[in-house]
Amino acid sequence: MEDIRRYVSAEMGASYDLMFGQTAQIGRISFWVWGLVDSSGDTIYVDVSTDGRTALLGSGSGEGLTVSQYVALRYVRRWRNRP
Repeated sequence: MEDIRRYVSAEMGASYDLMFGQTAQIGRISFWVWGLVDSSGDTIYVDVSTDGRTALLGSGSGEGLTVSQYVALRYVRRWRNRP
């Protein structure tokens, strides 16, 4: 969890309280998602995903997205075409 907090601070230039969102599984990929509200009042999601060999940490706007929609989008952008 500390790695995730450092990532958020480095990406956003400030420390934020993270709220756990959900876990998800799409095929062989596992996701863990947290959320935060930035200083502008916008929702930001932070996620960790893994296929058991490689782990990725990322974040993105949650504007207009449910957590499930965000996970689906992250899957398509990061994992769908990986061998």
